[in-house]
Formats: sequence, C-alpha cells, structure tokens
Amino acid sequence: MPDARPEALVSVVMPCRNEERRIEAVVRRRLGQPAVLEVVVVDDASEDGTADQVAKLAVEEPRVLLVRHARRLGRGAAVRRGLAEARGDLVLVEPAVLDHEPAVDELLAPLLDGRADANYGAPAVTALPGGPAARRRSPGGGLVTRASNLVTGLGLRDVAAPKAFRREVLQSLDLEEDGVGFDAEVAAELARAGWRVLETGAAAAALTSDGAGRRAGALDVGRALWSVARYRRRRPVQPARVHEPQDFDGADDELADVLDTLEGASNYADWIVNLFVPHLGDQVLEVGAGHGTLVSRLARHAHVTASDASERCVATMARAFAKDERVTVRAFDLLMDEPTGAFDSVVMANVLEHLPDDVLALRKVHEQLLPGGAALVFVPALDALYSRFDHKIGHYRRYDRRQLAALARQAGLVVGELRYVNPVGALGWLVTVRGLGRFPNPGAVAAFDRHVVPRLEAIERRWRPPVGQSLFLAAHRPLADAAS
Repeated sequence: MPDARPEALVSVVMPCRNEERRIEAVVRRRLGQPAVLEVVVVDDASEDGTADQVAKLAVEEPRVLLVRHARRLGRGAAVRRGLAEARGDLVLVEPAVLDHEPAVDELLAPLLDGRADANYGAPAVTALPGGPAARRRSPGGGLVTRASNLVTGLGLRDVAAPKAFRREVLQSLDLEEDGVGFDAEVAAELARAGWRVLETGAAAAALTSDGAGRRAGALDVGRALWSVARYRRRRPVQPARVHEPQDFDGADDELADVLDTLEGASNYADWIVNLFVPHLGDQVLEVGAGHGTLVSRLARHAHVTASDASERCVATMARAFAKDERVTVRAFDLLMDEPTGAFDSVVMANVLEHLPDDVLALRKVHEQLLPGGAALVFVPALDALYSRFDHKIGHYRRYDRRQLAALARQAGLVVGELRYVNPVGALGWLVTVRGLGRFPNPGAVAAFDRHVVPRLEAIERRWRPPVGQSLFLAAHRPLADAAS
C-alpha cells in the first residue's frame, strides 16, 4: 500500500458476510472520505460473491485490504482480525450491513481534539440514499444496551453502533468474544480500563444484524446478554498452571506406547485434521509429528514438512514416508533450532503442553509463518483434568480458553477460531484418569473412537461446547507483517 497522506489517519474495519449486492458501494463510499487511509474488509466465509467483489476492488484500489475467514467465526472474530491489520492512528469499526451511514467527521472529532478515547455513533434517523427506511433499534438491541449500561455505567444508546477508537486503545483491550456479544465486551472493557467514552449523533445502527449478513435472532440476543453478565465478573487472565513432568527421555518412552495406541484411533485423528483443513495452505509444517499419525491425512491437502525433536520419531517417519513425495521428514527442535523456512500453516497437535516455554514456542511458530499464515494448535484442556498420566507423558500444563488466547496474542498472533473439543471425553477423563488414577488403554480408546467420536464430531459441527477435553486454536500472523 502507498504511504499514508498526512490527513489519512483512519482505518475502517468492516466485517461482512453475504453482502454481494452492496459491499462495493459501501466500500467506495468509505474510500471517498478524505481521512480514510484504508478499508479492511473481513469476509466471514461468505457463501455468495462478496469476497470476489472486494478482491476485484482491491486490485483497482490499493487502499482496500481483503481478509478471508476459511470458516464462519462471527462478528467479534472478524473485527479482531481486522484490527490486527489496521495501520491508521484511528480505527472506525462498522459492519457492511448498516442501513445508515455514520458521519465520519463527527465520529472522529472527539478523538482528534482530545475529548475522548472512543466515540460511539448514536442512532439517528436519516436513511442512506436508495436504502431502506430508517428503523429504530430492535427490542433485542435495546435490551442488550440497557443491560450493558447497568454494568458499565456508560449510558450508551446503542452498544452495536459504529464506533471510532484511537488504535492504542483497541490494542489495550482484552477481546475474546466471537459473536454478537463482541459489542457488549468492548463496552465492558472500555469501562473497566477507565477510557474516556463519548457518544455523538453520528450514525443510525441497530442490532438488527450480527454484522455477518443475517438478522440477529433471540439466540444471538441471549448470547449478548450472557456476555454482559460474564464480563461483569471477568478477572484478569492467569497463566496456565505449570506442573513438573517426567524428564524428556522417560516421557519419550511413555509417549511411544501412547502414539501406538492413538494410531488405532482413526476417527479421532480424522476429527483433528478436519478442524485443521479449512485453515491449511499449500506448505504445512507439523511440529512434533510423532509417528506421523496426522501426516498422511494432512498430505492429502498440502505438502507437509513433518518434524520432531525425538530421533526415534524422526526415524519412524523417515521409514513410513520414504516414498511419499508429498512429505518431507526432518529433525527439528522448535525452541532450539533456527526457522526452517516460510510456511502457510504450522500444525501442533498435542505438542505445546510438552514445551517448557510455551510463549517462546508460539513466537517461534510466528517466525515460521508467512504473513497471513495460520498457526493451528490442538492442546489438552482444563487444569482440573491434570493427572498422573499427564505427568508421565511429559505435560507441563493444560489450558483453558482464555489462557490459550492470551498466549497467542503474546506471540503476535491474531486469534481466529478457538473452541473446546470433546466434552464427553473430558467427563470420562475426570472420572477414570483424574479420579481413579487409571491410564487410557487400547481397548477403551478403540471403543470410544469407533462408537462415540463420529457422533460427537457431527454434533460439534453445529454446537460449540462450553468445556472439553481439548482446545483447538486457529490463529494467524497478521498480513501487515509483510510491510514491516
């Protein structure tokens, strides 16, 4: 992109989904504002031609940046991704589904003259030319706003309105919400941190859409209300508790048996790879590939560099993939060795918990990725499940959702998809492994894999459980890194 003009201060972050008919007009109107440095459009896995429309516009207009989600993640996830790419001193967040256009000058004025750190565009009544008639806030939107105001004391008329921030304000906020609860989360975090918040009559937004191409329903409103209640009591993130595992050689011997057992759990291995696939690029590095259980599955979609710090594992994979042109096997210690190259994706399945310095490990992953590349991480979840078995196979820790998100952010990665996996396994683990002190046995693993895993995977395609035996993270290196 060209260097910013002195007056070009604003990055517009625009989440969208299935807005093919009007996305080009909305973006062009924004580009017509003299203060706009760039428009960052985050397409949340549209099923129409929205992304193609923006891609064509980006060829013509270098101030347009398109970011695509491989899988639908929600308004909050889309905005977070856009914020990571924004370069302006000021950031305007507005969805592409607004019925009314906020007056940018009015939104920015309190930030430029030092009266505010964040400014909300209060609902107005003037419709866009050719747009639908002005509408007032939906009952659900008003309910969420009133609940938010009770918690924050901000007195906003619409938490879902377009909003402008100084960029350092946004960068300081601990944002996690993926869906429509994002707006309530932003308000709570602004109030918690004591930032100066104003609301000016500069826009007409409404919680009539989730910012991703569909109207918000009762379930969305319920989630937003839950976010208000949750963020009221949210405490600062504490790092994952670190345990002292068995030494590497002893754990490596134990892991050999575990890996042999897991090789028979084909449905479970398929499930993990199915989580990875939408985010994979053409060149994939698997760190800690073990005996190669996932390698052959990943190689159906990309060229895979399969690596491990264990000489035993490297030798096993070298024999298994000697004639497979899609796979390169190499010895590699993520924490000790220099980066091996630039990859579209780096995969770590049940590896991060084995490394003493997990922050350094993810920073090393960041170095391995091309700008825009994906770090795909699968780890054991919940410290309450840490057991003798975890100790014996070399686990330093188990993670919760907020801990893993904070870890990714410390490493310079942008959190995209982050979800718990396998709540049934968590319950079984709590009772048998944590409670009774038993170790997983091949027969039980095979039975669970055959009878339970396929059904669980089908259910979790439509439902994200609040807890699970494992956590899956898809995080990205910002595209903006290419310019640095």
